[in-house]
Amino acid sequence: MRTQQLTIKIPPTVFEFVYQLETWQKLAIFAISWLIPILLFWFLFLGPKIDQLNNLNNQIPRLETQVNILEAKAKQLPLIKEELNLMQEILKRALQLLPTKKDIPSVLTQISTLGNECHLEFISFQPKKEQIKGFYAAIPVSIVVQGPFHNTLTFFDKVTRMARIVHIKSVDMGGAKQSKAIWSQTVNNKTNNTTSNKNINSNEQTSTGNWIIKTTCQAITYRFLTKSEIEQQKKNKHHRKR
Repeated sequence: MRTQQLTIKIPPTVFEFVYQLETWQKLAIFAISWLIPILLFWFLFLGPKIDQLNNLNNQIPRLETQVNILEAKAKQLPLIKEELNLMQEILKRALQLLPTKKDIPSVLTQISTLGNECHLEFISFQPKKEQIKGFYAAIPVSIVVQGPFHNTLTFFDKVTRMARIVHIKSVDMGGAKQSKAIWSQTVNNKTNNTTSNKNINSNEQTSTGNWIIKTTCQAITYRFLTKSEIEQQKKNKHHRKR
């Protein structure tokens, strides 16, 4: 099988015409014959490639900077993880100090239980309306108890030592009267606190005619607001501004 070769035949008249031209005209034709392919090669291929190469070269310093930043962050990753674990531990402790809304009844029960353990007589125990303050809410509880002075102090001490944050404020003691009932006096060797009870045990020292005081105070505990409550609070503030 024979292959035909593509041949281009230039008419002889073209050579004759060029041969008759002056030297500078021949040189001009020669230059143009080389310049046109070079220009086409430049604009169609080489120029765009050079522009791409320049763009890549311009990106190299920025990419090197980003790589250095990422390498520095990678070295700090263990420290960041350690700080994250620490923050999670702090958050865990904060959640213990500031309970959620569902934990409030148990906190109030703990306060009441501590009063009973200190053998105080509760006359009134009334949770009041929550007071919203930023990201948390304060829950005041109005408390009226009566019992010996030392028992009351022991109750206050135990409340302040609770895992939850509870503040005792607005304390008013008065109405002291001598009770004819027999109150037991027990000294705790670890805390040196004195507690009393109307029921007498064999190991307790007893005395008659104790002075009983009436104590009115507020126990304030706190809780975190939920995301929905915080968003609702922001909406309420926005409506008030309007």
